[in-house]
Amino acid sequence: MLKVCVIGMGPIGNRHADMYQCSPLAKLVGVCDIIKTRADAAAARLGVPAYYDAQEMLAALHPDLCSITTPAKKMAATTLYRPCRPRSRLPRVV
Repeated sequence: MLKVCVIGMGPIGNRHADMYQCSPLAKLVGVCDIIKTRADAAAARLGVPAYYDAQEMLAALHPDLCSITTPAKKMAATTLYRPCRPRSRLPRVV
């Protein structure tokens, strides 16, 4: 099972989080948004911790996969400087 998190808890981020929550192949472990009310609302609804800084969330949770669902104009500010986990350690899903 992949540990996953979502950055950006607008409508698309919430959709991603809902899909991960329903998937038998994934375990949602955290959500992040710079707008605290969005992160807190999603975290309360989904039963996972809320974060307000993407790098802090990645360092704390060490996810296998991370959805970045921020608006395109803000993607550069959300750029991740290190991979979540080396590819060789990910399970193969067929």
